[in-house]
Amino acid sequence: MMTKQKKRKKIRNQPPPLLLENEAYYYTQLRAALRNESIHGASEALKKVRKCNPQAELKEEQLRLHLMRSTARIKAKDFPSALQDLEKVQLLEPEDIRFFQGMARYFLDSDQLQQGLEWFQIRFYQDQLPKDAAIYCLKFLILLKQWPQLETLVQNQKSQFWAADLHWVRGILHLRAGEQAEAIESFAKTKKSGQWMHQAPAWNAWIKLRQHHPRTFSAINGLPESEIKKHLGSKACLIFPDSHWNYRFILPNTKENTYYKLLDELETKEWSRAADILPKLEKNKYILSLDPQIVGRIYRLAGWQAWSEYQNINKAVFFWRKALAKSPDDLPFRISLAILLGENPLHFELAIFHETEVLLRKKAKQQPATFSVAQLQYNLAELKALEAGVQYCNDKPRKAKQCCIAAEKVAPESPYVLASLVSLYHGEREPKKIMPYLERLFEQNKKDPSIYCDLKDIYQQLNEASKLSRLRSQYGEFFGDHVHSEHELNILFGYTLQAKDPGLLQFLLEKKIRPSAPNHFILELGNCFYELFSNLDGSDDHKKERNIKKFVLPGMIECLLKEHRENLPLQAKLMELVTCGLVKVKLTGIANLLSSFEKRLMLQTNNFEAHHSYVIIQILQNVSNKQLAS
Repeated sequence: MMTKQKKRKKIRNQPPPLLLENEAYYYTQLRAALRNESIHGASEALKKVRKCNPQAELKEEQLRLHLMRSTARIKAKDFPSALQDLEKVQLLEPEDIRFFQGMARYFLDSDQLQQGLEWFQIRFYQDQLPKDAAIYCLKFLILLKQWPQLETLVQNQKSQFWAADLHWVRGILHLRAGEQAEAIESFAKTKKSGQWMHQAPAWNAWIKLRQHHPRTFSAINGLPESEIKKHLGSKACLIFPDSHWNYRFILPNTKENTYYKLLDELETKEWSRAADILPKLEKNKYILSLDPQIVGRIYRLAGWQAWSEYQNINKAVFFWRKALAKSPDDLPFRISLAILLGENPLHFELAIFHETEVLLRKKAKQQPATFSVAQLQYNLAELKALEAGVQYCNDKPRKAKQCCIAAEKVAPESPYVLASLVSLYHGEREPKKIMPYLERLFEQNKKDPSIYCDLKDIYQQLNEASKLSRLRSQYGEFFGDHVHSEHELNILFGYTLQAKDPGLLQFLLEKKIRPSAPNHFILELGNCFYELFSNLDGSDDHKKERNIKKFVLPGMIECLLKEHRENLPLQAKLMELVTCGLVKVKLTGIANLLSSFEKRLMLQTNNFEAHHSYVIIQILQNVSNKQLAS
């Protein structure tokens, strides 16, 4: 017979019955599991989403799950199972670059280099290999040291590779021939080629140079270190996801070289590789001889990278714990961690909040001149508010509410306290209680689009039309007074598109930006209109047409066509609107544009631009004929 305590525990661990049938709830679980690289969690969540909605479109999620499984099985040396997962990826998306990266990793780690070369070459010569993946043919040839075949392929098939890949291979060939100055020149060209996802390349030369001078990084062939770094800067060292290629044939695995690999990874901001190297240093205890502050900084940076780029909070907290062990009295770092975990409650790390509170009280006793009683209470209240988010995520809504109420009494205007109260009442589905806190948050930070969007949604739910109009006015007034550069304007457009609010765009165009704005501001705003309306629901075509006619002003279109004739993509969008009849342009304006484009066509030497001008001329002639006929 089940005891009361066990029964209570079982009930507490079960999700509410409403959530069991809620597809959105399980989809959120699925995204969180994929973000945290939890294969079991993602697999279970995927099954539940499928159970709720068998018709759900989950192609990308399935793809990522199979890729995660294949990577884990390759690391565990379970190669047959990894190959099965990669075959499933191929069925879902046969031309996805991640599939080819997975296959390359499979052949490399299973020591099937010759089979890998044959597999890639078959697809290469049958034109079944995307240009992004063609580099793997070259890499397998380098690993197998088939230099004549490599040189022939680079010379005869260079149109099938990116320029950066070719420069990289030429740099490797120069290194092999001992021509280090030419190698540096080749690697420097990868920086100018523009194919950023393929610019690993200078990395290998940098390792080779450091292999010769691992301690002093002195000059090679008369080039000083500053000159070498100028050619091989960190921007040129964006490395493939499978960057372990770069060590296979250049650097031996010694303690000292492992440490230099780590420094290189940190310099080039390849934090995930640095995270893989750290355990090796810990295992051979080489890291114990280093300065604890340096080690703490390495762990801290690895944690930030795991969170900011890979959204892997578990790995991030793992590294931050190690960083805190190296510098336990680092209060600013602890506070920044508490803020991060409070605003993104994806990890159940309550201990950090309690440790930060203890350290804060300790610092206040040691430095009474710096920490007044009021300041200490205010900081502790903000910590409580941040802790509330994690408590709520831990399925403890009562404790979360207690934390919020206690924090509100001490620091009612703190943005962290207000945000935690908004989250609390949002979970309880009480929009009337949310509204005053969101209004105070908006007053404190009018530049935050997420606050604007949330407040707009609350006003729409409660049918507060006058408040919604005033909100748009305040938001537009604020940006109209503060937008002074193209960068700021682009940020504003991003916010407006995120808000999906045509009324705000109309306000900005007609009242704040258009009268005194330069032409390129108006151009960007017109482009923003086009993107917004073209992404609206296609089921309501009449509404979309009416909005475009109302908001995209014909005078603005003509102004853009005259002032920005060099902007071909924009002209194509505007011509599409003109051709569809959604925007009327005067016949005289069309005749003027037609003659100018015909002149341009005669002068252009670039085939793409000439073709583009010809297409525009055809569109203009069709529109002109229609208007004459009518």
